[in-house]
Amino acid sequence: MAASTVRGIVRKVGEDIPGTAIAAMGVALAIYAFEANRMASFQNVPSPSVMNSVSQFASVAVLVALALCYRARPSLRIHRHPLAGFAIAGLLSGSLLLMSEITFSPPSQICLIAVVLSGMAKSLLSLCWVEALIPFRGRQYAVILALALAMTGGLNCFSAFIKQDAVMVLVAMIPLFSAACLYWFKDKQDSFDAPMGGSLGSNGSRRRNALKEPGPYSRGLVLIFLAPLPLYTFSFGFIHYAWVPFQDGGGTSLVIQMAAGLGTALAGAFLLLLISYFWGPKKLELYNMFILFLLGVTLYVSTMFSGMMPGLYIVPLNVAQKTALFLVFLAPFLVPAQRSSLAVAAIASALYSFGRGVTILAAGQLAQSAYSAAVLGAILLAGAALVTGMILNGNVPHDEMAGLGAGTGSDDGTRAARLSRAAISGAIGTPANQVLQGSAPAETHRAPGEPAAEEPPLSEEERVALSCDTIARSHGLTGREREILQLLARGMTAGAIAEELTVSTSTVKTHMRNVYAKLDIHTQNELLIMVHRG
Repeated sequence: MAASTVRGIVRKVGEDIPGTAIAAMGVALAIYAFEANRMASFQNVPSPSVMNSVSQFASVAVLVALALCYRARPSLRIHRHPLAGFAIAGLLSGSLLLMSEITFSPPSQICLIAVVLSGMAKSLLSLCWVEALIPFRGRQYAVILALALAMTGGLNCFSAFIKQDAVMVLVAMIPLFSAACLYWFKDKQDSFDAPMGGSLGSNGSRRRNALKEPGPYSRGLVLIFLAPLPLYTFSFGFIHYAWVPFQDGGGTSLVIQMAAGLGTALAGAFLLLLISYFWGPKKLELYNMFILFLLGVTLYVSTMFSGMMPGLYIVPLNVAQKTALFLVFLAPFLVPAQRSSLAVAAIASALYSFGRGVTILAAGQLAQSAYSAAVLGAILLAGAALVTGMILNGNVPHDEMAGLGAGTGSDDGTRAARLSRAAISGAIGTPANQVLQGSAPAETHRAPGEPAAEEPPLSEEERVALSCDTIARSHGLTGREREILQLLARGMTAGAIAEELTVSTSTVKTHMRNVYAKLDIHTQNELLIMVHRG
């Protein structure tokens, strides 16, 4: 039953988003490259020291700067030009080769520079993928991430059986493969016109399905959700340094890499189940509770065995770690407004990197017992933050259908019902304007002479949306063309539409020409006249 439900959701996402497999593989390759320095092939595993924490704090600085840029200019896209994406991937590939010491042993200063550059490149490559995927609905986005984690686990297990030198050459090439997948996927999206309907909202923009609805505590809830991220990475790092030194390039390394791959694959499978059965604004805290439970188990087991039989705790550690990484990628959907989503994504990644940097510092400065106490405190703080979030979230009214189920008798509910009846009117022969004015046949009989109940008039935005819907259906517009029509009807320029839909201006202009041709008009003014005439 569960397997069929998951397969159904994955199949639906694949039908709605062309290139889903390409996107999942590209993200999987990126995640695999991000974790390459944990492999035994790295002769120079960064030791916990002040200098080696520089790479993480440099990444934090870059991510915070990008968050400010995204906030100031929401249309900014790092990956917009292929040259930028492949330059980032090439920087990561080169730094990974230097860090692996597979070609030669560079001076320690060069190695440190490579570590810093690799940290920055990893952050930028992950944001490129976030930029490419956030235009889709939250659940579709989450399914792609879960599939990517399952694929990453498979890559980990596969690489465990390959010679170390060959693995590192492969790892160094993987960022370039990820960038190739990114632009292959993007090309498929630019050339695809979705069937009309799909995930569009009534205002012509994509329905983002934000995981935190607007309300009196919305900003606080976002902060509470983000706060545990550095605490998670601090805890992961403590257990991480317990097993990395035991890699010997032989049987122990094989067990460790297989356990890491298994844990990552299990994380992908668990997340697909959670997405299938536990998805919505008030269910996100369950993911965090899942992480806290696994962290507690992993900390206990790793402390008990103290470096022996690392496979016992590497599996749950990787499940928890990948679930936390999933939440980092999911951060853009914490805010309803797409204009702020990339800034939130950059901040979430910055917090994650900050926790890793603090871990490296603490591992080099604190005694084992003090570090254990610090990790336990981090877990307790994360738990307290999540409980607070659950309490606040329980007091925030929400409706995943954004007003369609807002209660009987409300204005929003009445208007939504009228819009629905008007949209269906074309199929049953009743003019839409009669439905809107209340002159269509009533759904319930009333006594002779009894006046019809007055309904509140539609707002201008609702009238425009309905008119656009009628025009789109009567002229056979595709889903993408319908989006363009809705936004043009709101008076937006080609540049503003490109920013709203996160596509290039040339793509928007191509669709505009198609819309004008189908409507037999030549300017936006003519379109506005047509829309307002209904």
